Amino acid sequence: MTRGAAEDPLGEPSLGIEFAAMCALVEIVAAASKRLATDQKCKHMLEPQLNPRFLAALITEKTRRGLHLRFEGDGATWTEDDPPKKIGEVDIKVMFAHSWRDEDSYLGLECKRLGQAPRLRRLFGRYVSEGVMRFVTGKYSRGHRWGMMVGYVIDGCVSAAARRLRATICRARVRAAMVEGLAPARDIAPIRHLYGTWHKQRKTNIPIRLLHYLFPLP
Repeated sequence: MTRGAAEDPLGEPSLGIEFAAMCALVEIVAAASKRLATDQKCKHMLEPQLNPRFLAALITEKTRRGLHLRFEGDGATWTEDDPPKKIGEVDIKVMFAHSWRDEDSYLGLECKRLGQAPRLRRLFGRYVSEGVMRFVTGKYSRGHRWGMMVGYVIDGCVSAAARRLRATICRARVRAAMVEGLAPARDIAPIRHLYGTWHKQRKTNIPIRLLHYLFPLP
């Protein structure tokens, strides 16, 4: 399978993710978020505590649906050197059945907190610098056509958070090699607060579509 291939079969989607597989994954992410949203403790947690809970919810939802996916927490990413060098750890790696033996075949899923309160607004800049930019530079998902980010909105104002995030990404549009700004991803699923951006990944120049799903914590 070549990097960025556009017509890979369903179940082997990591470098050129099959559209149907991406849609199914988004539904799992949305269902898992509802599980977190019922846990009153989550609002006061940082990502190292939130991510394992979200990972467990993802596994529960994919098992309930009987889908052949594998979720791996803190998945290492590597250079193409010989031998390869570790360059990062994406919060969650999603792997599909027919590509489990290919370490470079995955969907990267990065999770960040967001909030509208004045003391939390710095988190929007961090979402871009420590999230979006890691996909743009190829630290995560190098040569891939898809990536995904999840925003834990810890003060519950998701619409306001989406507006602020759109403005923050727009201000970083040159650095983030943005081709299209934050807009609803209705072609993927009719899910509220699911958005997408398009970027050109550095060095590869391959266009990567990042999905952004924001949800409130109680």
